[in-house]
Amino acid sequence: MPVPTLPKFTITPSSHISKVNDDELHYIFEMAALSTGALVNTALILSLVSSRWRAVAQHAPQIWTNITVRQTLDKESPFRFSRSVCRVEHYLKQSKGLPLEVSINLQNPSHLSMSDSAHPWFSYTNAFRNNSTRLSTVLASQLWRFRRFSLVVDELMSLLDVQSTFSPTEMPQLESWETTVDPANMEFPRDISDFSSLETFEIVTFPLRPPSADPTNAYPQMTSLVLSGTPIDLRTFRPSKRLTVLNLSSLYEMERPSLADMHKVLSTTMDTLEILTLRFVEPNVDDNNLTRLTLPRLVSLSLGFYSPEGILPLIKMIEVPNLATLALRDEYNQRNFPIVFEDTSYLLIAALVKYFPLETLHHLELQYIHLSPDRLDDADDATPLSNREGLDVRALPFKFFSSLKKLESLFLMYPSAAALNCLNYLPVSEDTACPGRPFRALRYLGLGYFNLPLVKSFLRTRHNYREVFGRLKNISFYMPQQWEREVEVRGLCRSRTIVHFAVTVSSERYLRTDMMAVEAD
Repeated sequence: MPVPTLPKFTITPSSHISKVNDDELHYIFEMAALSTGALVNTALILSLVSSRWRAVAQHAPQIWTNITVRQTLDKESPFRFSRSVCRVEHYLKQSKGLPLEVSINLQNPSHLSMSDSAHPWFSYTNAFRNNSTRLSTVLASQLWRFRRFSLVVDELMSLLDVQSTFSPTEMPQLESWETTVDPANMEFPRDISDFSSLETFEIVTFPLRPPSADPTNAYPQMTSLVLSGTPIDLRTFRPSKRLTVLNLSSLYEMERPSLADMHKVLSTTMDTLEILTLRFVEPNVDDNNLTRLTLPRLVSLSLGFYSPEGILPLIKMIEVPNLATLALRDEYNQRNFPIVFEDTSYLLIAALVKYFPLETLHHLELQYIHLSPDRLDDADDATPLSNREGLDVRALPFKFFSSLKKLESLFLMYPSAAALNCLNYLPVSEDTACPGRPFRALRYLGLGYFNLPLVKSFLRTRHNYREVFGRLKNISFYMPQQWEREVEVRGLCRSRTIVHFAVTVSSERYLRTDMMAVEAD
């Protein structure tokens, strides 16, 4: 949204708001209604102060272009939601055809199914859905005006309700489109077999079905597209060639995308893409002769996957010479934690060393990925894997960490002993025990869901050699509150951040957690 230009006027300390002329009042209204954090009905409130303010507001269409709807299902939601839809209708009329920024957030904490008709809240749920559909109808005729659209819901049905009346429309001013289903309600794998077919979800991938053959012509300004938690049929997916941000996150069980379809999507956007997020079931390798794609402008890549081994074909398919940020998350290990399947993680790390320019990375995030065996007998157990792939799992930590020469921030969820040791002690080469000073650029470190004795030993070693390592700017811990006194970081960093969680299941080496709350000092 363009920042309003400051008009030439002077207000003295003694000036009363009633003395401000219309141009000055117009500017004040724009600053109030379009600023970050403004109330959802700021423009409406301003128009109700007085007849003069109403007249100024009615002649300031720009202040009505930010449309925000936030609704949570409760006993008051039928009336409140209905009133919000009326407000949206008023904003659409007052904005007089100007480009719109629409943000919708709908939360249904009850998650009642259609079989819960006897439940006292069933009527509220039904009214909530009816109002969602009514909102869809109000917005559908104005799609051509959208500049930015964001829809965040906690369940797929709410997303379907809001987009139920949307139809393919050219949107010449559209810059950003986002639909997100709450990841907490999108546990992997998610079965959508209750619905008759994927055709039910064609509206979910809107605006990916443009009325013209080329989506770049239908949406010439679109540079950002986020479809997170929604079923995506890559066979018919046609992204705009001008995209710089692309997020496709669909972990539904019946969707196993074709590697060839992924190749087609990435080849369309390869020259412009800067930020890419993919979360899928492992792709179906239906073509082994795909050409390797170079994404020269890609600086940030985030991959979520069911199997580390299954994502290897995608890693081998792309070349990212300027990658600065890499985030990897094993969705299956996260779901089954503390039981973590290790072997295929070794294959993933080896592939990263071979195909990715780790020396260009500034930020790295690894969640539920086992970098190396914790003990020598674990390495012996991995011998069959080593023989099959020609992989020396003992050498993986050195090969991986020694490549991270520019790393500034590192986050490890479930760090192994070998990974922590490499942060403090990395030999100059594989063939010598002479220590070097690793990670000279490292400033931020995050550790989560870890084994407490391992981390205490890591911090103790770092404290003993703090003159060598220097101080970090910040260390973050994701741990139970009762561990706080056990973790001593004095002298190691300028500040620390602690995220507390409740321990529900514990064993000798692992933790399972829920209910997180943030505390910082």
